[in-house]
Amino acid sequence: MGCLRVLRLTVKTFVLALIIGIVATIGLAAPAGSQVDQCAPPGLESASALPTNLAAAATGPAADKYTTATVRPLDS
Repeated sequence: MGCLRVLRLTVKTFVLALIIGIVATIGLAAPAGSQVDQCAPPGLESASALPTNLAAAATGPAADKYTTATVRPLDS
């Protein structure tokens, strides 16, 4: 009977220590609302204009001055 009592006390102590550890971990975590502007957009200072050749690229494939004549497209 003495061994069973020691085992129960050990299990209770382990469970209590586990609960205290979990509560302490949750208590030490940073709050979710710590900074309101964490994901705020950067604003006008970091804005950039579109490339000037965007309209020309929308017309479709044309002759490419950087590709040789023997190059085949990947889908052929």
